[in-house]
Amino acid sequence: RLRIEKHLADTLVHQDAIKKILQRLGEDTSALKDWTAKLMASGQNLIGTAMSDEVIKGAMTLYVFTHVAISSYTVLIAAAEAANDKETANVLRYIIEDEISMSNWLYGNMPLLTQSFLGRIKSSNVTAKR
Repeated sequence: RLRIEKHLADTLVHQDAIKKILQRLGEDTSALKDWTAKLMASGQNLIGTAMSDEVIKGAMTLYVFTHVAISSYTVLIAAAEAANDKETANVLRYIIEDEISMSNWLYGNMPLLTQSFLGRIKSSNVTAKR
């Protein structure tokens, strides 16, 4: 749970960095605000999910989401490089590393999370909530 909360905090830092890029490029940031609101709602739902018996589905959803983010940032980096915007490309490379790190953490911890979840169900005969 702490790692997921850290990722949400990192996402707020990423949001600010992207907002600064958009402002530097003279673009409207209202779409970013809408996207961020949706992202944070999704993140809060994932944390709520991690506290219920849907913990595995929540972890899987976050894993998929990180890969969507990685693919999006990969495209944006390529576009920034094509426009010779090195500053934007560098910021996006920093962000994508955080997303890759979270994805790797989820990948590495999914088996343990699953075993722990199943063990709690088996040993207590009740729904595992954490």
